[in-house]
Amino acid sequence: MNEKKQKLVKQNELIDRVPHGTNQLRMRLSNERLVLSIIRRYPGISKSDIAKMTGLTPQAATIIINRLEFDGLLRRQEISRGRVGQPAVPYKLNPEGVFSVGLSIGRWSCETVLIDFVAGIRERVFSETFVYPIPKQVVDFVVDSYSRLTEKLGSEQRNMVCGYGITAPFISSMSSEISQLPARVVKLWENFDLVAEITNQLRSSVYICNDAIAACQADLMLEGSGRPFDFLYIHIGVCVGGGLVLDNRVFHGGSGRAGAVASFPMPDNTLLPGPDMSSLAQVASLLSLDRKIRQAGVISTYQCGSEGWWADVCDASMNEWINEIVPCLACVAASAVALCDIAAFVVDGDCSFDVRDRIAKEVARCLKKYYVHGVESLSVIAGSLGTDACVLGAAVLPLLNFEYASASSYKNLC
Repeated sequence: MNEKKQKLVKQNELIDRVPHGTNQLRMRLSNERLVLSIIRRYPGISKSDIAKMTGLTPQAATIIINRLEFDGLLRRQEISRGRVGQPAVPYKLNPEGVFSVGLSIGRWSCETVLIDFVAGIRERVFSETFVYPIPKQVVDFVVDSYSRLTEKLGSEQRNMVCGYGITAPFISSMSSEISQLPARVVKLWENFDLVAEITNQLRSSVYICNDAIAACQADLMLEGSGRPFDFLYIHIGVCVGGGLVLDNRVFHGGSGRAGAVASFPMPDNTLLPGPDMSSLAQVASLLSLDRKIRQAGVISTYQCGSEGWWADVCDASMNEWINEIVPCLACVAASAVALCDIAAFVVDGDCSFDVRDRIAKEVARCLKKYYVHGVESLSVIAGSLGTDACVLGAAVLPLLNFEYASASSYKNLC
């Protein structure tokens, strides 16, 4: 097959997997959201290419794009010349079109950011460290930090803040021995409606999601065409979590927990299936690395996962930890290939890119031992968001709602 035919086949496959729009007037809003999501994934795309990818007529695509440009959501770029036919006008999202705020509730601190329409971080505020995340403490931080985040925005820009996103682990994860939260703290969260309280305080639309799933959504949204349509995302933090992407969308499942790899059982010849069987969460978290450095006699005075804590991690403990988690992650990746036919396995988390890259390369080597159809073509990728993944995941939740989701899409996520 010559190069021209290969390019045509690839383009047709891409068109088949992109959601198609409709030309009916009553679907105008849906089509606008679809066009925005296409331009986000393929910045610099032209009207004619958008029409081909969405199934819209050229006239309908032109009307929608012109309207979005008039509303300040799109910017036309310099005309692309040198092609057959009329010069194509590429379009990109306007960073100033919409703003969003995100809050990440961590194990020992909170972080909140203000982002623009292309997910560029405009402002960032950290909370003071705490022993445990307490609801009142979190709400007080939200109210104080929101004014600090938006104080540099003009009055018109403040009106363009489309919502407030929150990421936090599931309460069930918080109650486990892995997160080390006492029962009384878990009880406080179970009896507290965080979304209702922040909605009341800020008078804003509020969306909430599991932290790892939101980080997966941020990776999908911000990497754009750099990601395949089907992949499993792993986020290694104080706890470990993940998200599953199928057909270019995060797949949530019936209860919103699809891709929850923390509970994935780990093979151990010395254990029979049962309550004592090990799981990925017990192996591939930063808390498990923290235990190893303590066993090596290093008692860090910094919180697990912080910059100071990483400076205290010795090479021997790091090597032992990576050698232990790599076969486990490879097992998860091979299982995902067998069940979901994924094309990539993304390793991200609260560690340096060098560490993520090393883990990804080791997992790729380990996968060669598995005889699973399709595993030989699986790409193992080091994620690019790192420590920003969860807070960016929170901030993109309102953008997702603004573009192509409905509020009810997130009702089962936390």
